[in-house]
Amino acid sequence: MSEPILRVQDLRVSVGAAPIVRGVSFDVAREQTVGIVGESGSGKSMTVLAATGLIDVPGRRVSGSSVLSRAGEQVDLVTASARDLRRVHGDAIGFVFQDPSSSLNPYLTIGHQITESLEAHRGLTRRRARARAIELLDAVGLPHPEERVDAYAHQLSGGQCQRAMIAIAIACDPALLIADEPTTALDVTTQAQIIDLVSALQQERGTAVVWISHDLGVIGQVAD
Repeated sequence: MSEPILRVQDLRVSVGAAPIVRGVSFDVAREQTVGIVGESGSGKSMTVLAATGLIDVPGRRVSGSSVLSRAGEQVDLVTASARDLRRVHGDAIGFVFQDPSSSLNPYLTIGHQITESLEAHRGLTRRRARARAIELLDAVGLPHPEERVDAYAHQLSGGQCQRAMIAIAIACDPALLIADEPTTALDVTTQAQIIDLVSALQQERGTAVVWISHDLGVIGQVAD
């Protein structure tokens, strides 16, 4: 087993006086998938949001550590500054959430939402970023990527939107992919396609994956 991409130790989250997450620890390494499973409301997403520095709840308190390691650099995401978090989100860490219709910006084309991170984190020109966006849409199996790159979210099906979300998440070749209930809103056939897609992309790119689900069957299928 290689050194972990993400090492979470004794993570604790409380909101006001209420403890939400109590002493969670886990590692996830390159090409490994760690599954977090539990019923709705059990704190799965709260755990990962806190571990990646994305938690934004009034009165929150987070302790413990969550160290991201990439290319010889280590960042504790629990104590990192807002500037450091902006630097790693979308670059070293990609996110795929449950409902792409609420995660995708309805006012921007799919291509624009992919090129944003490529221009910000990779310094690509607009033309090169657009060409890369088309490549990514093709890689995630979206039909007619040259046309879909200029489409808006409402012009795509649920499964196509989720594929577009994955393209956005992997645009900068992140070391870590967070998949938070990415198949819950999809039909069974599309769910299986998305699971296979993430697995194939993970093997191709060596990505570490944290997969969150309330479905033990899905976790049993994807997690190491």
